[in-house]
Amino acid sequence: MIKHIMPLTLNITILILLMKTIKEAVFLAKRYLKERKLPDSAIDLIDRTMASIKIMDEVSKESIQELKNTLESLIKEKTEDPLF
Repeated sequence: MIKHIMPLTLNITILILLMKTIKEAVFLAKRYLKERKLPDSAIDLIDRTMASIKIMDEVSKESIQELKNTLESLIKEKTEDPLF
């Protein structure tokens, strides 16, 4: 059933899920999400993971840009100061 539902979510997230990923999600959902039934628990697990990855990607881009700006200002400061 998950094989039929996942293409619908792929249109939204633009991520390609391999069968191995789906199998692992089913395994983990069976093991850790016992209060919910398959396939809902596996789909929820995949959805949460993809959302977390998207958030981490967005945050890391901002952090990298901040670090680049800090580095550039330090380099500029160092080249302008004759004591260094």
